[in-house]
Amino acid sequence: NNDNVKVNDVQLLPNKSAYVCGTTKNAAGNKDVAFIAKISASGSKELEKTLESDDGEDFAEFQRIYADGTNIWVVGINKPNQSAVAAYNPDIILCKYVEAANGLSATLGFQKGYAGISGSTRADEVTSIIKYSDTRFIIGGFTNTNSSNPYDAFIASIDTSGNFAIKRKISSQNLSEKI
Repeated sequence: NNDNVKVNDVQLLPNKSAYVCGTTKNAAGNKDVAFIAKISASGSKELEKTLESDDGEDFAEFQRIYADGTNIWVVGINKPNQSAVAAYNPDIILCKYVEAANGLSATLGFQKGYAGISGSTRADEVTSIIKYSDTRFIIGGFTNTNSSNPYDAFIASIDTSGNFAIKRKISSQNLSEKI
């Protein structure tokens, strides 16, 4: 649905092509879906993929993108909880797409969902993804704390299968923290 596009991140490549990610509506216009797209140096859309959530509030949004060769990593949020427990939304999603050799299509390698980075009754937001090594990526963001200082930052190392290697919360007694 090209009438409801929100771009959250862009990665420009040396050849002047770009990967973008964000959210849009599905064709029926009744669900928010996450998307990635590749734009050529001349401005043509070379590929586009969407990811829908059929849980809770039917919402998915990619917030950050990192292209590494033919691997396209995206992180974002979904809202899997029904409105009665919507305060526990959103949760974090991570997807890895693998681009075809001709650069004109991509397949979903895997998707992971992470709920409760800091507890099962917390809303999680992701704000960054970066490659740390050939076997690790780092994601960062923040989670609410249901307190007067509402946010704690988090940083997590994930392997190339999307599994946590380690995660840490960053908090202080009297302040909010965000990455």
